[in-house]
Amino acid sequence: MPRWSLIPSRYQYLGEAKVGGQSTVRFYRDKRLERDVAIKLINDIRDMKRMRGEVRALSSIRSKHVIEVYDLLDTPSSLDFALLTERLSGHDLSSWRARYASNGDLVAPLLKIAFQISAGLSDVHAAGVTHGDVNPTNMREDSNGIVKLFDFGLARFVGAVTTNTFIGTRGFAAPECYTTHEAISQASDSYAYAATILWLAEGSLPAELLSVPSSIPSSSLTRLRSWGVPEDFVQLLERCFSASGGARPPLVEIRSALHNELIRGRHRGRLCSSSNSYELSTSHNGIQIKAGTLGDAIITYDSLHFNVNPMSGSVAVNSQLITAPMRLPASSVLAFGDPSEGAARRYYTFDVSHPEVVL
Repeated sequence: MPRWSLIPSRYQYLGEAKVGGQSTVRFYRDKRLERDVAIKLINDIRDMKRMRGEVRALSSIRSKHVIEVYDLLDTPSSLDFALLTERLSGHDLSSWRARYASNGDLVAPLLKIAFQISAGLSDVHAAGVTHGDVNPTNMREDSNGIVKLFDFGLARFVGAVTTNTFIGTRGFAAPECYTTHEAISQASDSYAYAATILWLAEGSLPAELLSVPSSIPSSSLTRLRSWGVPEDFVQLLERCFSASGGARPPLVEIRSALHNELIRGRHRGRLCSSSNSYELSTSHNGIQIKAGTLGDAIITYDSLHFNVNPMSGSVAVNSQLITAPMRLPASSVLAFGDPSEGAARRYYTFDVSHPEVVL
C-alpha cells in the first residue's frame, strides 16, 4: 500500500507537494481544526535516523521563529512515521531582496530579518541543539510575515556529532564542516548565519565564501558599512567568519545587539515625586533634579539607556549612595539627602517602558 494513503482521512490533500533529496512534504487541510498543515515523509526509510533526529530536535524547542510540530502520524510499519507541522504559507527568502530593494533602503528590513533569524537560532541553541544546515532555503515566512526556521534533518544536540563527510550547504557551511573528524557546533551555525545575512543583503554569496577554504568577505562587509548598517552589527558578522569557532559570537549575543538596535530611541522614562512628574524620551532626553541643599542630579537618555549623574549633595539609587555617573535600573527610587535628614529627604520613583521589536 502506498505510504501516503495511510494519512488519516481528516487531512484533505491540497494537491501541492515539495520533493527534496531526503524527504517529500505534502500540504493538507486539517478538516477537524480547519487549518492547513504540512506532512513530511522520508523518501527512503533507510534514512529514518535523520527524521528521528529532526523530531527529537524540534520537540525540544519552543520559539516564535521555529516551525511548530503538531503531531507524529503512525504507520503500520514500526520503522516509519510522518511528521505533521504547521504550514508556512508566506514568502520564501528567494524573493526577499527584490521585495525590499525597490523601497530604496534595505537597512531597516535587513536588521529586522537578521533579528528574526538570530532569535530563532538562539532559541534553538538554548535548547542545546545545533541546526547544522542554516541557509535561506531552510527559512520561510508564515502567513503573518514572521520568519521561521525549518528542516532540522541535520540538527544535533550539543556535543553529539563529529563528521567524516561534508555536512551542510556549500558556501554557508563553516570551514570545519569540510574537514574530517571535526566537531560541528553551534559556532558552525554562527558562521552560516552570517553567510545567510550577506546572501540576503546582496542577493548572492560572496566569492570568498564559495572557495575552499573560505576567507572573510571583506568587500561585502565594507558595502554593508557604506549602506549605513550599524558598525556593531557588521563587526559581529565579521567575527562570525573567524576560522576558529571559539572566536565567533554566540547567536544570543547577536540577537541582543539587534534587539537594542531595533528599539533604539523608543523608550520612555517617567520620573515622579509627590508633587511632580517628568517624562524623558528622544525629544526630551535630559533633566536636572534640584533638591535644594539635599542634592541634585542630571538624568539623561542616550537612546538605549537612562543614566544619572550626581552633581552635589547626597544622591542614592535604590538605597545605594552614588558618587559617579551610573546607568539607572528600569525601576528605581532616587533619594536626595543624607539618611540622617530623616523626613526631610526627597524621593523620586523612576520607571522605564520596555518597547517591543516591531516586525
